[in-house]
Amino acid sequence: MKTPLYLLWHTYEKESGCEDIKLIGIYSSEERAKEALEKVRVQPGFRDYPDGFEIYEDELNMTDWREGFAEPLDTDADGNEVDKDGNIVTREGS
Repeated sequence: MKTPLYLLWHTYEKESGCEDIKLIGIYSSEERAKEALEKVRVQPGFRDYPDGFEIYEDELNMTDWREGFAEPLDTDADGNEVDKDGNIVTREGS
């Protein structure tokens, strides 16, 4: 039997260009997540970024990222995609 959960997140982009991501809470219903959102949206910091809230439905005892993850690619001065060691990445079909 699936047990749904509702995660309330707040995300905004800092002046440095980095994202600031906060998990505010995990709730047993979407209604409770929305109630929490209304309570925190007027608080310092959150009220400055009112569009940063998102509620995601998830499932208890569900494993995400089962196939791992890949490091995000950077770009060198010439616009080439490079891995974390600075090696140019060639994609299949390119």
